[in-house]
Amino acid sequence: MRGQGGGHIANTASGIGFAPMAYQSMYSATKAALIGLTGALRYELWDENIRLSTIIPGTVNTPIWQKAGGAPDSAISLEQAARGILKGVAANERIVIITEADRKGAINAFHPDSSKAMDAYLLDVARRRRRGETAV
Repeated sequence: MRGQGGGHIANTASGIGFAPMAYQSMYSATKAALIGLTGALRYELWDENIRLSTIIPGTVNTPIWQKAGGAPDSAISLEQAARGILKGVAANERIVIITEADRKGAINAFHPDSSKAMDAYLLDVARRRRRGETAV
């Protein structure tokens, strides 16, 4: 990218990087780390015309869901994800959040007025997963 005078790197993270889920510790940690890494590199490489964006695609209906019996009803199509990613990268957004649910989740994850509700939600997910129930 330096040789060609610039470019754009889009790293795919997850909303779980903002709201870590119980029993997905390693996945949560790697996605949070990727958000931090991409954010830091965005400013380190800015003056070299190398742009970086973190992509938060939401739940996308990909073939991986076939193993789980099908994607949730809230899943977006591959085409919706691609359109959102391309739009965000074209606008040079720092964090490209595709779905409204992830947008609200990212805002609420760190908002002091939402901390009790977020704790209650994440604790409920942890307890349900501990019991072997499906919890999203």
